[in-house]
Amino acid sequence: MDAVTRRAIVGKIHMAKDRARVCPDCGRIHFSDSCPACKIDGQASMDDSRYRQFLTDLTGVDSCTKMAERELQKVADAFDRAGYSTAYPFLSPTKELRKQKERMKRLILKRAPLVLGYKWKCRMQGMLTKMGKPSLDFCDFTDLRKLLGWLNRTEKYQGE
Repeated sequence: MDAVTRRAIVGKIHMAKDRARVCPDCGRIHFSDSCPACKIDGQASMDDSRYRQFLTDLTGVDSCTKMAERELQKVADAFDRAGYSTAYPFLSPTKELRKQKERMKRLILKRAPLVLGYKWKCRMQGMLTKMGKPSLDFCDFTDLRKLLGWLNRTEKYQGE
């Protein structure tokens, strides 16, 4: 296993450990406010001794640094079965940025006709040309913010 994959799995395990809760009644590890089995609220965080016992019970080793890839994956899978992946799903930063850019584009296209008037496409294209962009699709996040700011200023000055 390469170092990047190993670090990613160890990082996932440590994040899961920090967010894990332990039921004081049944001892179950979970990731919600109350135990799914007992329905008891006020759960305690997983302390270091409980975490090391959890690792030892699963793999026979009490530290991630001493584990092989197979053992690390076994621990990560145990946290997933306890509900870590559903409680804290992975959000790709690239995908989230793409969604945010699409929302901003839709907002600009919705507001532009109201603010700029009936020749809004021509005025929008003029601003894009001034910015050095052929169309709205070629704008990055900063460019979209500039366009939104331009629309806001235009609306403000038209209202005066």
